[in-house]
Amino acid sequence: GDKLAGPIISSAWQCSQPIFTLLISLTLGWEPATPRKLVGILLSFLGGAFLVCYGQDVGSPGAVGNVLLALNCLGTSLYVIFAKIALERYPPLTVIAWAMMSASVMMAISAGSLNNSCGFIHFICPPTGTKDFTCGGYQASCSPWLVPASAFLPLAYWIIFNSISAYFLLTWANRYARAGYILAYTALQPFTSTLLSVILILSGVQGLQMPGWNALGSIGIFLGLILLILDGKRQHEADQATLPSLRESLGD
Repeated sequence: GDKLAGPIISSAWQCSQPIFTLLISLTLGWEPATPRKLVGILLSFLGGAFLVCYGQDVGSPGAVGNVLLALNCLGTSLYVIFAKIALERYPPLTVIAWAMMSASVMMAISAGSLNNSCGFIHFICPPTGTKDFTCGGYQASCSPWLVPASAFLPLAYWIIFNSISAYFLLTWANRYARAGYILAYTALQPFTSTLLSVILILSGVQGLQMPGWNALGSIGIFLGLILLILDGKRQHEADQATLPSLRESLGD
């Protein structure tokens, strides 16, 4: 999806995850569709999309890329939903361990299959005219199984923080919070990326672009999150209020 639609559209799609999750939760009857919740998610989505897309050359992304990105976001939402069911019987560490083992097996199968396809390698690494590799009848700018030394540190960061740590915290929070709120904070991703970019630029790092009017999208993100937090607090208080009467009825 990122290859076909581009990084700008890919970032904007991440803000759709709470919408997918909320729609599934509403369909299953897990959560009520309160006005505050719906407005909060909509504001967060619009703020994140504005923060990512405003002033950027979005271009003409392919339909296939957008479909793949939608499936990616839907897959994350489905993970939260199914993990919520599994967490009723198993602790978070067990759930995330099985999820990581399953993902590793599927990734190994995918990598083993696609890396043996010269057409796919040509698509991912188009020839640049310098130091190209020959794969079957195709030219490519990278060798199928070559991992450059410069990629080791980014890969380690991705595996430890963005994969294991992030999904463990996501699964742990999923045990105690409603599914519709877990992914609401994904709208913070473009905001934190923008904030980190500003810090790096002010620190003298080259190759990054200072945000402009698109930074106003953070207002929508925060307003949406405030509405979601207030709605979650109200629903939590309502759930706590029903517990004594539920215990009394069970005792009778």
